[in-house]
Amino acid sequence: MPVQIHTENALPFGFEPEFSGNITQHTQADQYQRDGVEGFTTCSDCGVVNSETNSPILVDCAFAWAAVEEMFNSSVRGGATIPERSSSRGGCGCHVHMSTRRLLNVKTEREREMFCRESIAYTQRTGRVISLENRTEDPITTEQLRDIILRMYDQQDIINSLHQKSRTEGHPHFSQFMGHQITAGMARRVKRATDTSEIVRAMTELHGKFTNINLQNFEQGKQTIEFRQAGGTTETIKIQKWVQLLLGIAQHTIETRHPRPQMTTVTHTTPRTGASAFAAQARRIRNVYDMLRTDRGATTHEIILATGVAETSVRRMVSEIRNRIGDSALVTHTQQAQGHSYGDGTDFTRYQILETWDEVTARTDVVQDLSNPSIWARTTDEDYDYWFDRIDTIARR
Repeated sequence: MPVQIHTENALPFGFEPEFSGNITQHTQADQYQRDGVEGFTTCSDCGVVNSETNSPILVDCAFAWAAVEEMFNSSVRGGATIPERSSSRGGCGCHVHMSTRRLLNVKTEREREMFCRESIAYTQRTGRVISLENRTEDPITTEQLRDIILRMYDQQDIINSLHQKSRTEGHPHFSQFMGHQITAGMARRVKRATDTSEIVRAMTELHGKFTNINLQNFEQGKQTIEFRQAGGTTETIKIQKWVQLLLGIAQHTIETRHPRPQMTTVTHTTPRTGASAFAAQARRIRNVYDMLRTDRGATTHEIILATGVAETSVRRMVSEIRNRIGDSALVTHTQQAQGHSYGDGTDFTRYQILETWDEVTARTDVVQDLSNPSIWARTTDEDYDYWFDRIDTIARR
């Protein structure tokens, strides 16, 4: 398998292939042990299928897919099969769980391999998935989550054509266990949502977790997306291409749909006199205010002469004025700024209140438009050919 070139931090994922055939979770686990397959655990999936395998947390790299290949080969040797036709109970599926937090400093092929080795070893040793606490970027934003969902909703017909027909709602053998398609009403609620929790409610209230894009794990703080539409398989290439397509959709959104600062400038006018800014009994600070709100302002020495206070009290009054009118409205002209490298700062440090000053703020809730919403935006020519060959094959069945 050729070495892949990666340019972003990796998005972790896991998947759950289901199997039929002469196999149980126990015989499958025994087969893995005999074959030296590490990190993959088994369960019964509540009896819907004969057995289900749960992968460790992985990232897209050659090492991960080689480990998956070993798991599938071992499963087949142990008796796992995938029925050619789905039953009324839905047949075998392969659910993919994708984190919405990219790993920090896991970018290159070597870094990805090292993470997978660590993750597989941890799951083999403990039976649990490795913790990603303090190892990830911030989760995707509400807008990015919305984009992933709506891009897939808008292109649901093409996504349906990538999977066997029984995995599409409306087929005679479709089952709720696969995941209902997103409805137009759900999509409208996702578009109107103002935060992530509203998106989660829009996606889970109708069918719970049984939606082709399941966000129920967000309610448990896991912040992972489960994609439930793919059918079961014992072929690595099928799950690899599906996972890579999903990761590409998410990475494209993360990289191109991001907050961009929008600068807003508000011009403020300071009070014309000290009497407008301070109480009548605060005569000293009112006088200082009037001295500072002139074209030249006043030095520390001039303020001392006018008020009779100590230099420390001058600094206290200047701070009080700043707190009242805004930090940027009162400017300090240091002695160096006035051309004096040496000398007494009391004589040369000058304070001035500006008549007007601009407050510049950056809004980061304004989001960069997604330049290319296609699910194929990051697909290589090789992968694009693979998928359309698959579309043609499925259409002929």
